[in-house]
Amino acid sequence: MTAPHASAEQYRRSLRRTATFVYHNSTWLVAVSVCWVVASIPVVTSGVATLGAFSAIRSLRNGDRPRWRVVTNSLRRQGVNVTLMSFVPVLLAAGTALYVVRYVEPGRFGPSSSRLPECIWSSSSCWWC
Repeated sequence: MTAPHASAEQYRRSLRRTATFVYHNSTWLVAVSVCWVVASIPVVTSGVATLGAFSAIRSLRNGDRPRWRVVTNSLRRQGVNVTLMSFVPVLLAAGTALYVVRYVEPGRFGPSSSRLPECIWSSSSCWWC
């Protein structure tokens, strides 16, 4: 079993390394962040943009600047999988919206405007009853 202060020292060391990394590579990190924001404007491409940003930062961590060949190889290997997974939240949101439009009755989860005074003064007509 390790001493509790050893894990705190490891934590401080990792924070120090991260701060040094950000300080020395701030220009590249800003460039990667701007590219990520621009590539994520269409919501469907956010997964591929995140994969590209992760690959760029990982290659930056291993060297002195991002290796774009590493980024493009990563996108070629995993781009299709990430793109297909990007559609999952869109499909879930569309399914939820269709469910709400089709099956949820108006006024079911809250008092309608005509029943508002009753709901405030009478406990028998509250919306959760």
